[in-house]
Amino acid sequence: MKKIAIVGSGTIAAATARLIAKKCGTYFACNLIARNSMTAQSICSDVLRDYGLLMDWHECDALDRENLARLLRWSEIELVINLATPDTHLQVMGACLDSGCHYLDTALFEAESDFNVSPPWYQPEKQLKSAFSEAGLTALLSIGFDPGIVNCFCAKAQKDDFDEILEIDLLCANNGTHGHFFATNFNPSVNLKELCEETSYREGGNWHTSPAFSRSRRYCLPGVGEHLMYSVGHEEVHSLAEKFPNAAIEFWMRIGDQFRQTLQTLERIGLVSRDKILVRDVQVAPIDVLAALMPEPFSLATTYKGQVCVAVVIKGRKQNVTSSMIYYSVCSHEACIEDIGAHVTAYTTAVPAVAAAQLILEGHWNTKTLVHPEDLEPDLFLKRICDLGMSWRSSVLPTLPTNGETINVDVEAEFAQIVA
Repeated sequence: MKKIAIVGSGTIAAATARLIAKKCGTYFACNLIARNSMTAQSICSDVLRDYGLLMDWHECDALDRENLARLLRWSEIELVINLATPDTHLQVMGACLDSGCHYLDTALFEAESDFNVSPPWYQPEKQLKSAFSEAGLTALLSIGFDPGIVNCFCAKAQKDDFDEILEIDLLCANNGTHGHFFATNFNPSVNLKELCEETSYREGGNWHTSPAFSRSRRYCLPGVGEHLMYSVGHEEVHSLAEKFPNAAIEFWMRIGDQFRQTLQTLERIGLVSRDKILVRDVQVAPIDVLAALMPEPFSLATTYKGQVCVAVVIKGRKQNVTSSMIYYSVCSHEACIEDIGAHVTAYTTAVPAVAAAQLILEGHWNTKTLVHPEDLEPDLFLKRICDLGMSWRSSVLPTLPTNGETINVDVEAEFAQIVA
């Protein structure tokens, strides 16, 4: 059995622990490392109750590189899945270097004070590339769904479909309902900051930025129908821009009117600010108060219903012929909850992280350096996520409109009409 550690005890960490317990219990010997011992104990107790698998838990602050490295060495950990907050990444990567184990995460490193960071991103992590290369260790950055699986879709399109990629539109539409007035699918502080930041996108070989919610398009997507999608700053745009420097690349997300209007109101009155203010002799960040009042993201699994579509629309050329492809996955909250008790966002982050951990430890993705998902061979990974519970499809698209009309990439609806 391969000895791994999950660092963190939030929504994604809990889903990953449950996925491992249900589907990889004889593959991994898993340890849970968290700053909050009560939360770590609770996750391990739930795993034991529901799946009969005993997981060890340890209390350690992920920002404490020295103690974390000591714990990883003592536990003989071979690979760390870092699912703690984004500000921990550099310290956890350092602890992996100190203890000689592989590393992966599912998002971008962000310091607590970071806001509207100029593109390109990932510069702090890349400074550790030579250290991982010298140590012969793999560090895989941002292997969730988006970023992560979508990056591998782009790698497969480059491998199988195109000689040159011209445009990449990354699409995320959560059409589910959870019954709460205002809630986020993962850490509220991280999620809300992402939506309040300027969007950064690639066009004409250059970086461009625009205010939040200032750019939008209408898409009709498989499984979820037609929605207004907003351009949002996202990690994969920045790594894909390095892989495809001449391509136009942008990330689009469905954000419901009620959520958007509420968020903009909270931002205007200062409740999304991370700058601490004095309240009755206590220094507190308004966003921490807001986060404490919001539903726990993992609790949404008790009420979430509906479907989520994540897709990549890629335009490219092959033998001087220009065409477009869509790679996509449609997941239902109900199915994910029935499988491991987690909503789609948590489920579809856990699956690729576990699949990647397997491939690194099996040697298929053990690059012995620092990489992004699009740098790796995609086929075995895309098969492995299917084995773990996530399906995906690809299809050639008709000529897409460029005049502001709804962009219809709903190939499932088209197929249904043909069958009928």
